[in-house]
Amino acid sequence: MSSRRILLVIDSRTERTQQEMAKLRAPDGPFVKLLTKGWSVGSGRDSDVQIVDISHSVPDDLKELVAKIDPARLPLPVFIDNGEIARSFQQGCTTPLDEWTFGWLRTGNDERPIEPPPEPVQVATTGHYPLRGNHWSVEGNWNPTREYVIHHLRSTHGQQLQTGWQIEEWSLEELKSVHDDLHDREQGFRGRYAGTSTSSSSSSRSGSVSGIQKPGKASR
Repeated sequence: MSSRRILLVIDSRTERTQQEMAKLRAPDGPFVKLLTKGWSVGSGRDSDVQIVDISHSVPDDLKELVAKIDPARLPLPVFIDNGEIARSFQQGCTTPLDEWTFGWLRTGNDERPIEPPPEPVQVATTGHYPLRGNHWSVEGNWNPTREYVIHHLRSTHGQQLQTGWQIEEWSLEELKSVHDDLHDREQGFRGRYAGTSTSSSSSSRSGSVSGIQKPGKASR
């Protein structure tokens, strides 16, 4: 059993969860595609995707982590590493919740072969930066505020920001998106946007995983 795995935190009592789970479990949906690649999906701790339903009993080792998640955000897929959320997914940021997103959560690499039609935007945006739904935690903080991300970008990535970017005017999701693209480039992970992310297949930290094949070691 691994301390590194994907959690899909849901509340099966809500219509939103029921609709999303129906899509995931559809005959041609993401779960079926992952299963054909050797993944396991279930409620057990040894599953590659562990489904945690807060309407039922939450495992003791996950209670503290799950208690920090706003139920309004469910269903929420995250990747945990030693009890902390390292990567997460935000609905409504153009990225679909599909098998490739689960692959990114597992490895940190975007192996999507072609860019899909964007999902409808359901979050605040100013149009200054393209959104992405796949997010890295910022200095261990998976749910940062705008002010937190702005400070981090200015203090840690200031020299990497393009001249003229007035990030203080950007939305939270735009700030997180540029942070994540910079993180991909710095750490050698494969990202979405050619202007800021690397073209290498993986970093030395990303494990020997290709696409959505059976997961190996998870990356940080």
